[in-house]
Amino acid sequence: MLIKMVNFADKVPFCTDKSTYDNWREAARHLPPTPKVGFCEDCTLDYQTAMKAQKRCENPWIVFSKDEDGFERGVIPKETEDV
Repeated sequence: MLIKMVNFADKVPFCTDKSTYDNWREAARHLPPTPKVGFCEDCTLDYQTAMKAQKRCENPWIVFSKDEDGFERGVIPKETEDV
């Protein structure tokens, strides 16, 4: 099985606005996200649920886990077929 990668149809994810995304990109220069997860790593289950309801989530297959400090983060499921 191949691992999926987070993708967006446009330069800015549909779930956010350009200003928020630009701010995230600037912050990500100092603390880079996990490769292949990118912007979705900083999402939350609650936000993803809201974006799915509005048909604005482009990567609904992302799942969430808590890190060692208890912070939630988006991750790629361990076994995900690339379709």
